[in-house]
Amino acid sequence: MYVHPLTWLICYFGVEGAVRAMSGLATHEVPGTLPLVLLDRAVRLAKTGEWRVKPRLVEDEVTRGDGIWDLKIASCKPKAHWKYPLTIRYGGQFFQVQGEEHAATGGRPHVYLLRSLPASEIIRGLEDYEPHVAFVEDNPPGFFAAVYGEMRKKFAK
Repeated sequence: MYVHPLTWLICYFGVEGAVRAMSGLATHEVPGTLPLVLLDRAVRLAKTGEWRVKPRLVEDEVTRGDGIWDLKIASCKPKAHWKYPLTIRYGGQFFQVQGEEHAATGGRPHVYLLRSLPASEIIRGLEDYEPHVAFVEDNPPGFFAAVYGEMRKKFAK
């Protein structure tokens, strides 16, 4: 009985189920079972050439608050340059970046906390913000595409 493959299979799925249940309780998302996840990724790799699924682009979620922060922006894409003391203009008001949090789940894992800019404070770095910016691809062109573009500009004159 101990060396039978079915026994090992039952034990494997029992342990994996317990681990998945604990993970689901901790993250509020239920991960897939390993054999099916591997099969799904193999099919995706064969079809698209990518192993992982890209996160879906969604509009940023803007929440007004009071207390420690005055504006909370949850985004699906990281904003690496959003560091203190950057000033953000949103809705005709100025806010200063206070910090960043990471949400463990959901489609907007990058959460930025901003506070209203005091009247006496100097603006250091200003950026206009719109929630639909996540839909705009900000991938810089590759080296050869940049050189080709510059050459076209130079010889077009």
